[in-house]
Amino acid sequence: MNNSENIVGSEAYSFGLAPRITGFAILTNLGNLYKLENKNTQTIGKLIEYVTKVDNKNDFISLSRTAYADDIKQYFTAVTKTGEVYISSDLKKWENIGNALIDND
Repeated sequence: MNNSENIVGSEAYSFGLAPRITGFAILTNLGNLYKLENKNTQTIGKLIEYVTKVDNKNDFISLSRTAYADDIKQYFTAVTKTGEVYISSDLKKWENIGNALIDND
């Protein structure tokens, strides 16, 4: 089993309105989630921080963001190679909502 860690996805995020907190979420194949939070809406941050581990798996392949109502509400989705789907609204707490693949063979 290969346990080397690789980045599999990154997504921009935006929380709140005043002040608006923006940045980038970065997911690795091992499920580790990091963030690069901007200093403000005009200045990119310089510190990459560990946020959480989505789950104890080593086959994550993607991270995506879906926003609604002019970015007021958003959800993040992390998916594994075997089809496990996780969602989060805050990047901290992740919920496994099931498997997207009917046959994993």
